[in-house]
Amino acid sequence: MNGRAFTLLVWLMLLTVLPCGRIDAQPQDRLRSTLDLLKRKLETHLTYSLSEGQGPEAGTARFEAVSFESCRIAWTSSLEVGQHPDIPPPLRNTRMVNHMTVDLSSIDPDKTRIYTIKEMVKRNVPRALMLELKIRLGSRGFRQQLETTAGGRVTRSALEVKSYAFAFDTNDLSIAQEVLKAFTDAINVCRSRHKP
Repeated sequence: MNGRAFTLLVWLMLLTVLPCGRIDAQPQDRLRSTLDLLKRKLETHLTYSLSEGQGPEAGTARFEAVSFESCRIAWTSSLEVGQHPDIPPPLRNTRMVNHMTVDLSSIDPDKTRIYTIKEMVKRNVPRALMLELKIRLGSRGFRQQLETTAGGRVTRSALEVKSYAFAFDTNDLSIAQEVLKAFTDAINVCRSRHKP
């Protein structure tokens, strides 16, 4: 019997022997697949060039999902701005790196919202579409470590914030809604694990 036939036979035996309602891995698999979707969508739609229309690039924004394997997720977002003439001189050649962590069970899905920045919409600028996540009352917030490099000087700060907003590279509402639904699903799975 070759390896594929043996694997198929083992799979079939497991399916007939184990009652489907009692497989404990299902919530973990659901969380994992939801977090994988979030990771893909966020890395795709939160990494982009900063420019207006066909104008020259002013900088870059990048999102990296550092840890999306459990209810405690972590990511790094960075923003680099060059010598673009429309950027005020004190902000040129600036790099900001933001390291964030949050326990998904702390986020309040009822207060999470999608909105647009009207001034950017008027100017037909992408990245006007925002997704804001808010923390439940009495829960730990988003833990943030921010490092800014400007003019050769590096400043670091650490704080806890009660909300966090993502700016998408597109104004396609369906993408933000898909990400919001995935966050809500992951939050609900994590909340069910923390119930007494």
